[in-house]
Amino acid sequence: MLNPMVSECHNSRDISDKSLSLLVGGIAHDLNNILTMITGTLSMNLLDLDQPSDLKNDLENALFAANKASTLTNQLLQFSKGGDPIKKNASIEDIVLDSTNFILSGSRIKVIYSIPQKISEISCDPNQISQVVQNIVLNARQAITESGIIKVSIRELNNFKPHNAKSNITRWIKLTFKDNGPGIPESILNDIFTPYFTTKADGNGLGLATAYEIIQKHDGYIYIDSQEGMGAEFSIYLPI
Repeated sequence: MLNPMVSECHNSRDISDKSLSLLVGGIAHDLNNILTMITGTLSMNLLDLDQPSDLKNDLENALFAANKASTLTNQLLQFSKGGDPIKKNASIEDIVLDSTNFILSGSRIKVIYSIPQKISEISCDPNQISQVVQNIVLNARQAITESGIIKVSIRELNNFKPHNAKSNITRWIKLTFKDNGPGIPESILNDIFTPYFTTKADGNGLGLATAYEIIQKHDGYIYIDSQEGMGAEFSIYLPI
């Protein structure tokens, strides 16, 4: 026999969770709209400033801060949706290009793209995969200097199986993000996808943890390869 008090408690908690998700989602959505206006205005003003100046530097810093705030609101939106991807066929090339350029707007970091002319579409949640790319590129931007380089590549792999993969899928899209930053000490490599783990004074430790969770929910895999002084390389595999 069911305990009516337990059942009532569960129902109340479900309603409370849904209300919280709606509240968080609504606030995050409104914040994103405001931040889009801010980043757009800052970017337009930066286009009018050709020569280096204190004003241009201030605008670039403001744009970087607004982009970081936008990443955080995307994490709130992820929470409000319960984390489950809403999949549709999408161009991974468009997602990678748009997300990378968005995070690096206003910086002097050089991006080197390696993308074949034709890449198969994948079934994914474009917003979530965009968040993954943004989190990884933002992590690289924070690690390297303004004169740094990020190499981004997309590959289509057939008759392939990622390392330690349990899936029988043999067709994959591989995304690679490699920077020339200081690298990650071997002692903490196993912790970087752990929620709330961070080595940054102003970090929240959610960016890479969120990326890991999203890739898992897309039946994909994400790996990190890094050595101190040799930069860091993130590899992501998404099924076709």
